[in-house]
Amino acid sequence: MLPALVLITGLADVASASLPHAHAKRTLTAPVIDGRLDDAVWTGAPIQHDFTQKFPLERSAPSEPTTFRILYDDAAVYIGIDCEQRFTPIVRRLTRRDRVVEGDRVIVSIDSRGAGTSAFELGISASGVLTDGIRYNDTELDPDWDEVWDARVAETNRGWSAEIRIPLRILRFSDAAAQPWGLQVRRYVSLRQETDEWRKSRVPHARAVVRHHRDPLATRDLRPTEPRWTRLGAGLPAQHQMEAS
Repeated sequence: MLPALVLITGLADVASASLPHAHAKRTLTAPVIDGRLDDAVWTGAPIQHDFTQKFPLERSAPSEPTTFRILYDDAAVYIGIDCEQRFTPIVRRLTRRDRVVEGDRVIVSIDSRGAGTSAFELGISASGVLTDGIRYNDTELDPDWDEVWDARVAETNRGWSAEIRIPLRILRFSDAAAQPWGLQVRRYVSLRQETDEWRKSRVPHARAVVRHHRDPLATRDLRPTEPRWTRLGAGLPAQHQMEAS
């Protein structure tokens, strides 16, 4: 059985009360992935906030609020993100998958190895265009990694929202009963050229992308219902190539 809760908290500096932490709720019913956070299962998931600006006014309050919630079951992790946007028009531009163009978007990074140097990065724009890649060596991004996952966006009366379904089979994690994962959630507001982060860097103007959000996701007894890869396959930079199992 999976645990009732998944805990995300600070690893590099667990004594710091300023580090954000999140609780994910175990669900028996998967939400419908339509971009709307109106499924009953979302109401019981704790709301995460505490975003700060990364750019242009580092460590300042965001111009508008962002919140997210996390659910999980034996098949996937589900992340719902609510982007309030009352004062700035939403920029939606259509393009092909994995091509980043100027527009509003949200990005989720998951360090399921808990190493603090690599992460799976998945994003969706306000127009519904998906992007994915792998962060390695802390700051480098390999956009050639492509996996099958799902996400949708929807307009709300306060802005827009996104729902993301991340199958456990595409994540690489150990079989340990308890293990630390890392998490970062980012939002980009196009007309303001503003980037907001849930997990702020401890060092101003830091280049590190993964290391500063090395916040454990303390999972227990994860038992995916689908076969999964515990190690990365070929086609990626040598420093993070591994064999499948």
